[in-house]
Amino acid sequence: MSSLLQDSLARILETGEFERHAMKLRTSFRAARDELAAQIKATGLGSFAAFENMDSGLHFLIALNRPLSVDEGVLAEKLLERRAPFRPLSSFSKQHGYRDDRVRIVADVSRLSCSDAAWAAGLLEASVEAARIGR
Repeated sequence: MSSLLQDSLARILETGEFERHAMKLRTSFRAARDELAAQIKATGLGSFAAFENMDSGLHFLIALNRPLSVDEGVLAEKLLERRAPFRPLSSFSKQHGYRDDRVRIVADVSRLSCSDAAWAAGLLEASVEAARIGR
């Protein structure tokens, strides 16, 4: 690392600028996460969705309770087609460690603002509806 870069980094750390920036980002991401959860609750999924790991950073889980049954493969396809900020947990690992049979969806708030939350919740609702089994 060049000495100029090292000096710049040291100055940012010493002045507290980095910490202020990190706090601003945390506040922004927390607000987007909370708004996304509220918007999901306001959709037709509201009575089926339970939120898990809400304090885990830029991602949280949405567990879909029964009797809502979805084809996870179709759900993954629909979410990808719509460029939605969600992926089924099974896309990452088939053995995720949960012992129940609820479908879990990973929500990514890293690229969302509060104003995007209603849009994202709508994409999730449409994708889940398209993947429902026995509609």
